[in-house]
Amino acid sequence: MIYSTEQEIDQAMQAWMVNERFTPDPKTNALIRERVELLLENGGGYVATAHFSRAYLELLNEDAIRSFKGALSEQPAPAPLIPPDVIAFIESPRVSSFEQRRRYATDKDFKRYYDLYADQQLKARIAQETLGVTLTVEEYRSLPAATVIQRYRRDRGFKIAVDKLIAEGKI
Repeated sequence: MIYSTEQEIDQAMQAWMVNERFTPDPKTNALIRERVELLLENGGGYVATAHFSRAYLELLNEDAIRSFKGALSEQPAPAPLIPPDVIAFIESPRVSSFEQRRRYATDKDFKRYYDLYADQQLKARIAQETLGVTLTVEEYRSLPAATVIQRYRRDRGFKIAVDKLIAEGKI
């Protein structure tokens, strides 16, 4: 029997996200909330943030969700938006690298936006490289040692996959 209202459950979930753990994934949040409602239905009582922690751990142990850390209050502030005209200038094929360097050296705002743009592009490229890279122990062991060393040094996604296997104690 649930003694808490929907609004109280929402408030407890918000408090849990702000102070303990947060993920922007709506599916994960929905699974956690469903589990909390089930816990309240089976055990009774009033909702608390501890219900969300318990639901998170149960779902994590069942491999229904992925692990996530950090409270909403610990999340970095969103990066300021880069004006579209600055992006157009940077990406324009008609603007020479000389013009970009000149503007970078003389315009403080452009320099700040250019650095943000370059940082975002780098992060996007790294995310793309590591996206979908999986490596099993069998695949790792089937590779010649020279290939493993070479790919480990050159392929960021492969390095992350190998490091993950090492951290899990599989190799």
